[in-house]
Amino acid sequence: MPKSRPGGIVAEGMAGVTLTNEQFQMLLAQVSLSAGSVERNSCAPPVTSGNFVKCTAQFCGGAANDLEAFLEAVITYKDCANVSDENALRGLSILLEGTAATWWQGVKGVDSLRNAFSRKLPPHLVFREIFSREQRNDEASDLLVCHIRGLFAQLPYALPERVQLDMNYGLLHRKIRKRITASETDSFATLLRRCRDVELSQREKTADVVTQRAPVNSGSTGGRRPRCSFCRNFGHSTEECWKARSERVL
Repeated sequence: MPKSRPGGIVAEGMAGVTLTNEQFQMLLAQVSLSAGSVERNSCAPPVTSGNFVKCTAQFCGGAANDLEAFLEAVITYKDCANVSDENALRGLSILLEGTAATWWQGVKGVDSLRNAFSRKLPPHLVFREIFSREQRNDEASDLLVCHIRGLFAQLPYALPERVQLDMNYGLLHRKIRKRITASETDSFATLLRRCRDVELSQREKTADVVTQRAPVNSGSTGGRRPRCSFCRNFGHSTEECWKARSERVL
């Protein structure tokens, strides 16, 4: 037990060290805090590794599948679900179908998967595919830009953003380029926002034209004066003609 002295406490085994009551209370508080932290850490649940059971990404090895997009989705899920490298390698087979699943049974490895199924276009063919077509009438600008930027990602080097913007702008539909100048697009966010504004304006204009050209109801006279087929006079129809009604009565 610590020995009391007037105005303080001498810790046992620490001759000559005197603590005031205030210092002793602070020491007890620190010891209690440290003990509580150790207890909480010991009660914390162990960190477990996740798996790909709930991952929805699939790859079958077909030409229409994008391997890089599939791998990007899998890597993102792996990081978010805390999937270990070992579990990821073992569980990747549940995300593969068809040819890719059969191939994976013999050779396991992401690099081997890329070598087997990834598109390997040289830069000059990537550029040929980029400039192979312009934006279609029924194609949204977002889809075109997404397609072109995906092709840019296949290049072994990075193009300056200004060059990418100019190439995207040149492939936009003429009706959009009439409303937007290349100098207005200083980023892809600006380019897409301006394209959406133009497309929205075009859709509203088309809707107005369709409304104006809507067919007139069959019961309408189209703005012309009605003419009675019985008395041949204008201003009323046969059903409203008093001469026709009087003839029917007689």
